[in-house]
Amino acid sequence: MHGAWTRAGTRCNNTGNYCPRFVTGACCYKEHPDDPSDFGSCRVETFVDCYSGKHHPKGQFWTDGTNCDIPGICPFFLVPYQQSLPIPKILNPYSGKSGCDGVLDGDYKQIRSPQHKQTPRAEYEIEALSCKHKYYPHFPNRQVGFGYEGQIPGPTIEACQGVPISVKYVNKLPDAPHPLGFDTCVHGSNYLDNVPFTSVHLHGASNPTRYDGWPEALVYPGDDYHYYYENLDSPTSLFYHDHALGTTRKNIMLGLEAFYFIRSPHEPHLPSGEYEIPLLLQDRSFTFDDGRVDLYYPPSYQVNDPFPSDEFAGTVAIVNGVVNPYFEVTCAQYRFRVVNGANTRSFILQFVKVDRHGSIVDLPFLVIGSDQGFVEPKTVKSICITPAERVDIIFDFSEFEKGDKVWLTNDAPIPFPFGNPRSEPYTAIDSDYDLPELMEFRVVEGPSHHHIDIPDDLNDYFYRLHPSEARKVRSFLLDDDWFFNTCNKHRWFVKSFNVDGKPEHGFSNGGWDAKEYLEDNFMPHLNSLEIWEFWNPGNESHPMHLHGNYFQILGK
Repeated sequence: MHGAWTRAGTRCNNTGNYCPRFVTGACCYKEHPDDPSDFGSCRVETFVDCYSGKHHPKGQFWTDGTNCDIPGICPFFLVPYQQSLPIPKILNPYSGKSGCDGVLDGDYKQIRSPQHKQTPRAEYEIEALSCKHKYYPHFPNRQVGFGYEGQIPGPTIEACQGVPISVKYVNKLPDAPHPLGFDTCVHGSNYLDNVPFTSVHLHGASNPTRYDGWPEALVYPGDDYHYYYENLDSPTSLFYHDHALGTTRKNIMLGLEAFYFIRSPHEPHLPSGEYEIPLLLQDRSFTFDDGRVDLYYPPSYQVNDPFPSDEFAGTVAIVNGVVNPYFEVTCAQYRFRVVNGANTRSFILQFVKVDRHGSIVDLPFLVIGSDQGFVEPKTVKSICITPAERVDIIFDFSEFEKGDKVWLTNDAPIPFPFGNPRSEPYTAIDSDYDLPELMEFRVVEGPSHHHIDIPDDLNDYFYRLHPSEARKVRSFLLDDDWFFNTCNKHRWFVKSFNVDGKPEHGFSNGGWDAKEYLEDNFMPHLNSLEIWEFWNPGNESHPMHLHGNYFQILGK
């Protein structure tokens, strides 16, 4: 006989019903598991009936007292691998050339002073547009979205190291209330207008402040802003995304993300062209009502909820804007340039196959790059990327045969890294939220390029910083507290402590003298080296990222 564990320290004679036999709530299930047009059903019944499959295939039970009328209560049970992986288009400039085409060594100008600003080699214009996007081929309709050039993800920009370009971003989104609502309890939204204002940030690039796309560099519908990108970073994978104050999460949820690659004529010989594949990893949730599928976002994120959620985790994995795609490969090496574009979700990436005995086998792959460019190649069987991180991967399909399949999977729990504390057997968040399946690779016949020997030293641009030369060590504590104003809302702090004997300070979204704090603690000397330590006493990870500067990880 099988049972259900409740939690340590409980006894059967305790007051209260610790056994969920008669607990009743919403049960989510799929009547026809292999039918891609069956998105799932909901039925109110007991925990035991739900998990035993008494009236239908085994389902997912929610908490006691829930009902099927709650929006988004059931995740979509979508059959994976129903559509081919879309590859974002390369954006062509309206003037000049993209990438490093025709660039000579003498074209590199490592000058940052404003009086020596170079003429951009290429000029682009990108419009943020409202659009309709279909995430899954069997959905009966398209879902509302925002897209750069009306595409989700937006078009890829290819630049060349040391060669500047200019980009004119135009906000052509409707001058109307935001489709995902407006929360006046979130910093920014509490004093700005209820329209889809934007701010475009090139994530990971070291740009002057005026071209950084920081959260308050807002562009309202009908306006535009010109950016000048110097591209002084090492050859690497960046991405541009919306960063508007108080509404970043909503604009990104609707689709405002895209790749940006910095290349170099001196890059090592690596898989390229059709063998170089960008992968944008995200998660989404959907609702199905009255024959229509809509993008779902938790109400506590949308309206004036005094207790808003701290994070969002979707119930469906999205790669390059579609649900669990497949991709056809030949017997060759492929370079995958991966970006974690999710709101909260971390991914532990693994390539797996099923052997002839039916066992799942983890496959090795080569990591050749991270956020700031190439790294010393390392063979691994898994790698973790948290939100906004990037990783550059080589996977070799040359030993496979036609008809073989390989899967890209995710082994990271949500919340990361400890997962949901399942203290009761009928918690609201089930293992389905961990999203283990991402995409499928199908080996087909076709031309394969010759094997490439990946050099041990890929990065001629990298130099290691020496901690012994640090001028100062700053320590920061990630903390949270309640902000008792009209919203009584939860807020997060970055607190400094033991900084050269200075007292502890707090930095959040208001309520104290930020100017004094910044002068005391965030004004490093020009061209100096510092060590910054971040301490997170909580049970969820939070990646830290600086605008306008480079950094190297010393340890975790």
